[in-house]
Amino acid sequence: MRKIIILLLLIVNFGLSQDINSKLYEKILKGIFPSAEEISIYVTDEEEKFNFKSNIKIVRVIENSNLILLNSENYNKKFKNKILFVSSYKNLIKYENAIGALYWKKGRPQIIFLKDRLKKYGLEIEPYLSKYIE
Repeated sequence: MRKIIILLLLIVNFGLSQDINSKLYEKILKGIFPSAEEISIYVTDEEEKFNFKSNIKIVRVIENSNLILLNSENYNKKFKNKILFVSSYKNLIKYENAIGALYWKKGRPQIIFLKDRLKKYGLEIEPYLSKYIE
C-alpha cells in the first residue's frame, strides 16, 4: 500500500513539473516574440515533452524554426545561424547565439537574458521579462 502511494505521488509530481516547465517556456517565448502569430521552435531533446496551449508549435526542421531550445549538449553546426534559448548557464556562456536561459537551481527556476545578444538579434522582450536582463 505504501509503495502504491509513493508511486502515485511520484507520477503526479512528474506530471506537474512538466506542466510548470511548459508554462514557463510559454511565457518566455511569448515575451520574446510578442507580436508573432505563430512561434515555431525546434527542441534538441526529443524526450522533452511540452504542453503548449497557445500559438507555439514544435517543428522538426531547424530551418523552419524561430528559435531553438537547446535542452542538452546536442549542439549541431546547423544551429550556428539560429537564435538559441538554452537550459543551462554553462551553455548560455558557451554559445554566442544563445540569447537567454531557463534552468533550475536549488529547486527554483532561474531566467536570464543577455542584453547584448538580444540587441544583436534585434529582439525587444516584453516588460514583464525585463527584470531578467543582464
